[in-house]
Amino acid sequence: MGFASTYLKERTLFPELIKEAPDKNTGLIIVVPSCNEPGIATMLDSLAMCMEPDCKAEVIIVINGPENSDPGCRKVNINTILSIEGWKKKNSSCFFRLYVIDADSSGIKDWGVGLARKTGMDEAIRRFDFLNRPEGIILMLTAPSIETISG
Repeated sequence: MGFASTYLKERTLFPELIKEAPDKNTGLIIVVPSCNEPGIATMLDSLAMCMEPDCKAEVIIVINGPENSDPGCRKVNINTILSIEGWKKKNSSCFFRLYVIDADSSGIKDWGVGLARKTGMDEAIRRFDFLNRPEGIILMLTAPSIETISG
């Protein structure tokens, strides 16, 4: 039983979302909620230019969209997922492992940035719990907005 087992059993919305086990030396997990974010690759490029930490690192991007969002939002979200997967292939030697969670199609009505943050943080806690690493660091970033990219 890990340090967060009770929390994970009682408070998470989803079962395990990332099936690949974390590297045993993972000490940093960056969570990024993303909705209608076509420039996510720019953020990944910036992260890849950071100084490599002494521990292994992961980035978890949670794609989300409210049920009543514009149909164009889902199209952008699908393109964002494809962009992330393409970035991952081109940057396979990057110092961090990259995961994308498509929560946009979950069927939950009130998706928003808060629920996306919770989903990503719950998954990060689950991964640190698996490693029995309560001192693991979870960092929250905001995906770049359309205005940031175009302006």
